[in-house]
Amino acid sequence: MVGVLIKSDDYVDLYVSASLVASLVLRGDEVHVFITGRAVNAFIVNRNIDSMQELKKRGMDYMNILSNVKELGKLHIYVCIGMLEALGIDKSALDPIIDGASTFTDFAINNEEIIVS
Repeated sequence: MVGVLIKSDDYVDLYVSASLVASLVLRGDEVHVFITGRAVNAFIVNRNIDSMQELKKRGMDYMNILSNVKELGKLHIYVCIGMLEALGIDKSALDPIIDGASTFTDFAINNEEIIVS
């Protein structure tokens, strides 16, 4: 398993991370994504990221990429429990693409290779 840690809420960074995740899944890897830091806000329902609409028009939609790849069955996406608590975000506010919440320790223990994106 390959773990990809996503920590930025910058829309271009999110697009690059989603593209990396898609490439790993398409080459046959099972991928676990761990969302932490500022990126947590990019995975809540009704998110509003500056420049998001303009980049979506150009085909740079990170959520669309992740949703399409998730259908292949080898992608699991988790959000950091600690960041949810620190930001005061309830799990019910998370986008349905999220499989659940986890700890950083569990993420590190359960992935042979970790890529920080």
